[in-house]
Parts: sequence; structure tokens; C-alpha cells
Amino acid sequence: MANERKRRVAVCMPVFNAEPWLKNSVQSILGQTYEDFDLFLCDDGSTDGSFEIASSFEDPRVRPLKNDRNKGPAETRNRMNRNAIQQGYDYIAFMDADDVCRKDRLSTQIEILDRDPSLDICGASCRVALTGGRWRVSEEPSKVKVDCLFHNPIPTPTAVVRTSCLAQTKIEFAPNMVPCADYDFFSKLVIESNRPAIGVDQDLLTYNYNEAGVSHNDKRAGQIKVDKKIKLNISKILGLDVDSDIVSSFHDVAFRQEDVRYNDILNFLVFAVQVIVQNDRGGAFFETAYLRSRFRSCLSFYKSKFNILKLSQTRELEKTFVDSLGLSHGNAMTSALLAEEILVR
Repeated sequence: MANERKRRVAVCMPVFNAEPWLKNSVQSILGQTYEDFDLFLCDDGSTDGSFEIASSFEDPRVRPLKNDRNKGPAETRNRMNRNAIQQGYDYIAFMDADDVCRKDRLSTQIEILDRDPSLDICGASCRVALTGGRWRVSEEPSKVKVDCLFHNPIPTPTAVVRTSCLAQTKIEFAPNMVPCADYDFFSKLVIESNRPAIGVDQDLLTYNYNEAGVSHNDKRAGQIKVDKKIKLNISKILGLDVDSDIVSSFHDVAFRQEDVRYNDILNFLVFAVQVIVQNDRGGAFFETAYLRSRFRSCLSFYKSKFNILKLSQTRELEKTFVDSLGLSHGNAMTSALLAEEILVR
């Protein structure tokens, strides 16, 4: 109808072989207390009954789409995002076909973004069905930035993003970054484009694993490789003088890998020191106290494996930086003083 008021939110859900979960996922969206949305279901070449289910809903807000072939989750999300931008929606709410939302998810997040126009992204914590654990998000934009150094700060199916943010930055999901395209996407928005993101530390979604999906089909080694590539890209954006070996060590220590060696701890400290120095010089892009606490938390896991307290002796750190990493004595002492503060504070 020509006089029909345009809805404000485009809920975008890629669908691939999600027949066992899709109906519950869609119903959790249609049952939202916030009703001013359209739900786009884009089938990505499913070989089960997913598209038939997507087409079966009588609610006029449900808009089934279908790719002409399987294009993968990144391109499928990009197609829906471009569509939402073109049609002029205020917000894009991401959703996955195997997850279930709490009924107040959209109302909670839209209220936050409406109340503060300076915010571009709102994520939320979620319950992980497979483990019974939680994926917790930070509630302050300055802390979300810090989280970007370590991992994807926003669980993708909890994200609500201003459409104008994506239109202005032209940032999309990169197919060559799957299975970590979401980490790449949000790090570019938050770090590279400096777009403010906030989290709601409430479990607004139950996060499920679809064994037909990316997170199960891609080998862990491939995921780690892409994650390290993203961290190297972030390092370049921040202007850090680090190579792939240092970034690799930072990743392994941050993710508590079992095969971490003494030299990885040293590399981790070099990375940490550079971030802190750059942050101090650049006007505190990161929240300083939280940044240092995240670094210390990573190292605390290895206290029993390595003599961290012994390592924190400034002269020993200086000598180690010179001998193992080839730093000059001046740079090594500066690094050692900062590293000691990270270790023992």
C-alpha cells in the first residue's frame, strides 16, 4: 500500500540447511515485543526443506529470499545488508537460523540506540547451548575496543547496527575471512572506522551450533590462521611494529594454547608494550586500566608453567629482550619497565 508506514528494522537471517531449527528461530523473532521490523530470510542454496519453511509463514513481515547458488554466509549477509541500506531501514539486526532470541531482545537494543545517537552498534551477551556457558560482552564502548584486540567483541547474531553506519563506511563481511568474517567485520567497524559499539550484558539470545554450518565444518587450524591474520591487520591499523611471529605468539597466549613456549611469553609482552605505548601517545584510544588488566589476565594462566614472578625482574627482562628479540638496550629497558608493570601490578 502506498500509505503504509515503512518499518524501522531489517532483521537479516542467512539460512543454510537449517530445517531442524529454522521454525523456532523465526518464531522467536516474530514473538518480539518490538514489532516494527521486517524479517529477511535468505536461503543460501539449502538442500533440505529450509526454503519451504521460510516461505510458509503468513506474517507479512517475513520476506523470504533465495540465492541463485550457494555463496556462503559472508556474501549472504552482504546481500541482505545492501538491501536494507537501499530500502532505507534505520537499523539492521543480525540473526542466525539456529539461534533463539529472548522476546525483549529487539526492544532492549533499539531503545539503547534510539536513546544515544552517538552509538552505531549494540550487541548482547548470550547463552551457549552446547556448553551451558556464556559469551559475555562489555558494556562500555572503550572496553569493546580493547576486546577487539583479543577476539570478536560482538556475537554476530546479537548485533544491531545503524544502517547509516554501514552505508558510510562501506564495510562488508569478507568471504576470504570465513570462518572469522564476523571478527574481521566488527574489528574494522570498531578499530579502523572508530564506530562506537556497546554491549548489553544480558543473555538476549541462546547461541546454538549448527553442524552443517561454518563453525563445525572448518577445521580449527584454519580458523586460527584467519584469526591471526585479522590480528595482524589490526596491528597495522594501530601502527604497531610487529611481525607475524609476534602476533602469532600474542594469539596463542591470549587463547591459552597448550604449546605456548617461553619465547611466546616474551613476544606477547613485546606486543602488549607496543599497544600501551601507542595508546599513551595517541590519546588513549583504548581504556587504559582495562587494557592492562586484559594483558595481565592472559599471562596469569601461565604462572604455573613459567616463572612469571622471576620473569618480572626488570634487569632480567631487559637482558631477555636484548638477547631473544634483538632490541637495543635503551628500547629493551623501556619495554622491560612496562612489561614488569603488566606482570606484577
